[in-house]
Amino acid sequence: MNEDPRLGLPSASKLARVFQCPGSENMIRSLPPEAFSRKPEEDELAMRGTKIHAAREKMSDDDLDPEDAELYQRGIKFEQDLIKEWAAAHGIGIGNAQEGPRELRLFLNDPETFDPLASGQLDVHYTASPHALVIDWKTLYCQNLPPSNKSAQLRFQAVLLWQNRDGIEHIRVAYDKPMAYKGGADDFTDYTVDDLKFSLYEIQFGLWQARKKDAQRVPGPECRYCPAKAYCREAAAYALLPSIQKYGDHTAISPKPEEVAAHMTIEDVVEVWRMGGLAGKVIEECKDRLKTQPPEVLAQFGLEVKAGRKLDPITNGAGLWSFLENAGWSFDQIVQCVKFGKGELAKVIMAREGCPEKLAKNRLDKEFAPFIERKNADGSVGYIKGI
Repeated sequence: MNEDPRLGLPSASKLARVFQCPGSENMIRSLPPEAFSRKPEEDELAMRGTKIHAAREKMSDDDLDPEDAELYQRGIKFEQDLIKEWAAAHGIGIGNAQEGPRELRLFLNDPETFDPLASGQLDVHYTASPHALVIDWKTLYCQNLPPSNKSAQLRFQAVLLWQNRDGIEHIRVAYDKPMAYKGGADDFTDYTVDDLKFSLYEIQFGLWQARKKDAQRVPGPECRYCPAKAYCREAAAYALLPSIQKYGDHTAISPKPEEVAAHMTIEDVVEVWRMGGLAGKVIEECKDRLKTQPPEVLAQFGLEVKAGRKLDPITNGAGLWSFLENAGWSFDQIVQCVKFGKGELAKVIMAREGCPEKLAKNRLDKEFAPFIERKNADGSVGYIKGI
């Protein structure tokens, strides 16, 4: 039994990659299971997004921590703005718009065999026949999110709803981006029946290309989010291309990185910074893959997996405290060796008080304020929110 709700088929959120690189689907299907393991930081971000989506599905932020609860509430306001703008534009009266099933997965089928070709999940949608509104929640930064009129994901979701719901002739699509919410709703796209027909033909053609055995792999920005990037020669070449184009062959002379950056134009600096994220991810994926290779394979290239650095964590804190006291250490000397963490303190509060994590973190932030130094890490370069 296939437990994947997508049935192993392309999904709306991945459609841009399928269009950009038709051969990626074949390559992804050929990957070993370890290619789909996520880094801890990726798991954390995915988990946060999943929790906020779940909160929207049940319309409750009880299970969210304060930061994510605030994001959820901002998302709700953003959604309300989108609904008001849509209703006003089409003269839809209050109460006439019906919310459809949340997190609704719909399939696009082959017109001849009726076999499923791809699917999409509608986070939120409303109908007031012949009009409909589709809203896709993007809870975190999503710096590379395109505007709604260039989003293959939103266009496919509109087509899916039109194909699966009778009487719909006009669909508005939009992203709900609480991170970028400043009030109002000015990024949405409307599709008429003619638009939807044309989009359907284009999507069917793109999916047909991806099903071909010799579908071409075409590297580009979408490589950043492709699970096959560590296995793909085209992705590796694309990630390394900026340095080859701009700086030539450095096999004879290897300048220091700071010297190279100092002599670049600011335009080149920005371009290399943008590409650095993809190049870094490909390199890290390649390192992880090398660690899985047998020693004899690595030896062919003069490589080996070296022993990891020693960690030796102290796991019996209470016992060590008692040992140091008996050894004559003063209280102040012992305290200097102890490092308190907010995460560990929250866990103890939860155990002592029997309260949920959200409440424990709130209490920690307020009641322990005299012992907390409020400060931020050094700033980092990033995209302007909402642009």
